[in-house]
Amino acid sequence: MRIKFGTYKPEEGPEEVPVYWDSAKVMNSHFTVIGPSGSGKTTRLRRLMAGMALVNPKIRFVVLDPHGDMGVTGEDSFRFSTTSELGLNPLIVREDPDYGGVTRAIETFIKTISRTSRPLGSKQEHTLHNILLDLYAYLGFHADRPETWNYRFDDRHNPEMSKRHPTVKTLKWFMERKLTQVFLGTSSETVAALDDLSRKLRSMDRAIKKEIRGEETSVDVDKLKDKCRELFERFLEGMNDGQEVSALFRYGNKDVLQSCYERICNLERSGLFRADTYVFDPSAPIWRYDLSALSSDGQRMAVDFILDEIFSTARGEGQKPETEIFILLDETHKFITSEPDHIISVLAREARKFGLGLILSSQNLTDFPDEILAQMGTKFVLGVDPIFLDRAAKKLKVDTRRLERIQTHKSSIIAIKNKGDSGTRWLDMTLV
Repeated sequence: MRIKFGTYKPEEGPEEVPVYWDSAKVMNSHFTVIGPSGSGKTTRLRRLMAGMALVNPKIRFVVLDPHGDMGVTGEDSFRFSTTSELGLNPLIVREDPDYGGVTRAIETFIKTISRTSRPLGSKQEHTLHNILLDLYAYLGFHADRPETWNYRFDDRHNPEMSKRHPTVKTLKWFMERKLTQVFLGTSSETVAALDDLSRKLRSMDRAIKKEIRGEETSVDVDKLKDKCRELFERFLEGMNDGQEVSALFRYGNKDVLQSCYERICNLERSGLFRADTYVFDPSAPIWRYDLSALSSDGQRMAVDFILDEIFSTARGEGQKPETEIFILLDETHKFITSEPDHIISVLAREARKFGLGLILSSQNLTDFPDEILAQMGTKFVLGVDPIFLDRAAKKLKVDTRRLERIQTHKSSIIAIKNKGDSGTRWLDMTLV
């Protein structure tokens, strides 16, 4: 696939020559497109998609659109909304024995909501992890039994629900049930007896220590012992099958469980998570997710979950010789991090061999970690805000004057790294 980006004037010739991007020659299919507001970035991205789709109709673009303004002719789009019945389900279990399973689904879910919104504490992570393990088991998915990671196998006896993947709504219901059972409902007397027993034991311990030291105490130790025996018997009688104690350890105290429940309630209200997902038209070359109605946290969660889904699917299909899907992420600086295990970092390093290409678009280059920028085979700069000129020049290793000479909608600088190139060669390019 060969795409013309513009022209440049070589030092040794009087005439300008074309600048081509050639998929057979480039180091990888990753792009970064940089330009401030009004630099024509959106127009260039639309032309890039149209040109590639024209040359290779088998190419698919997945566009993550925070502003909702990247629409193009021939696309199929879906807009997240609190009023929509469709959304994302991040709790689906993948059957892949290497990259799927219950544990990975739980870890991805917890890590993503902690990274993209207020971080979870260690106790909250522990509680939520165990709640999810129990929910998956309740629905017939067991972390240590890969044969259960699908709908076809269900060895539960008299299940209350048919086997299906959990959703955020199901998780909320399950946590409400656990709050009731463990702390407010059938086991509330058991928990109360255990709390009373703990208090009496502490009182008895203080009284015995005073007696040992020869100090006077108004507490009758023998009566306290009798009371402790009574409370312990009440506790044992209140236990149906021993699960109450296990739940106390697995879910932590009431405050931790309640705080986790509140986080899940907030997620459900975000308009992002639903049981059913939108099914894109397979004949459309461009699939666009409109994220504009989501909050900033909601957009970050959507981007992380969608990217993880795309990468997991591609990795499950195995390595591919050519790029089949380009992922275009607008306003990348809002979503990128320097964490090496963040999904954008992982895609930058590993996506190429699974047939994926990245197109990272942003107004501000300086937010890009060097590790990610180094993985971009093509760097396309349509302009730099004067505030960031010095930092951008240093990051790109170009003379500041080259950035200053860029004329909006007329010229740019571009670096296309081909296989075998030892360094980065920047060209002052006239746009076409």
